[in-house]
Amino acid sequence: MSISGAKSPAVTAASDAISLPGYVYMVVSALEYSSTPLLTSAYVSSEADKKTYVAAIEVAKAVVSMLMYRLEEPDINMSPWDLKSSLEMAALPAAMFTVQNICYQHAYQNLDGLTFNLLNQTKILFTAFFVRILLGQKLAPNQYLALGMLLGAGVIATLPSRESKEEKEEKEETKEVADDADSKAEEKAALDKAWKGAAPLIFASALSGLNSAISQRAMQGKAPRSPYVYSTELSVYSLSVLSMNWLATNTGPSLKGFTPKTSIPILANAFGGILVGLVVKHAGGVRKGYVTMAGMVLTAVWQWYLFGKPIRRELQVALVLMLASLNLYNRNIFAQPRRRCPNASHIH
Repeated sequence: MSISGAKSPAVTAASDAISLPGYVYMVVSALEYSSTPLLTSAYVSSEADKKTYVAAIEVAKAVVSMLMYRLEEPDINMSPWDLKSSLEMAALPAAMFTVQNICYQHAYQNLDGLTFNLLNQTKILFTAFFVRILLGQKLAPNQYLALGMLLGAGVIATLPSRESKEEKEEKEETKEVADDADSKAEEKAALDKAWKGAAPLIFASALSGLNSAISQRAMQGKAPRSPYVYSTELSVYSLSVLSMNWLATNTGPSLKGFTPKTSIPILANAFGGILVGLVVKHAGGVRKGYVTMAGMVLTAVWQWYLFGKPIRRELQVALVLMLASLNLYNRNIFAQPRRRCPNASHIH
């Protein structure tokens, strides 16, 4: 899932040395990755229209991408843009991105930030599967082990929380134990909410993996393409898909549930992909993987420190297992021969 291409923001650094901008982008990217689920949960109302919210993100992404293109790539000699190649490479991925992003919004509303970021990494598993099926690319033996560990971490992250014997005794002593009926009802409600978040997130991860493989196959043999231009194309086509849906259902965008603070997670989403691309350019693809790992740890810290939510044991185990699997996977993937991959995988 790396990106190659001369002098683009998604190019793996040729040298192992990291420049000062590289360190800055790594820190900012880790902060963005860790905070976006928490910001979305805090500032996006459950009443907010998911399609309108996704449309706002796509508008912001298009604006940011074009600004970055003008700042970083005004003199790069890219192949001339034409509608046919644009539709071939971006139309289908954009439609899938739209569904994927709507699923993400449902997951944000029903999962805590750490659970979201842990389960979201299952997209690596789906990407490996679809790349193997559609492109015939094989993984190293250690990577298969890493994917198995990743799957285990995802399963553990979805397990319901269980109280220890000591916690139960403490509650009984303080007379905080509710009657059985109320307790079972609360457990069922919590489990239902978790699956309302986990199911769309796993589906979105599967779409992400399929999208990466389809995009990679579509770009094979094609001329280099600016990732910023490609990201803008994806946003424009995503907005087209949403507009057609609104026309078909005789509805339209709704700002119900939106507040000025809703713009915070919108901008975080818009800059997120750009930051990842800059990390890959200035620090290398391997270090991008470690930025993701740092982001997951930071998510746990923010969740505990800012929101006062203790990290349940299941998530602690899942986090450790996920970090180990990503470390094992990242140590192998970039040792293989580089292949041209979709620019969107890091930028959009």
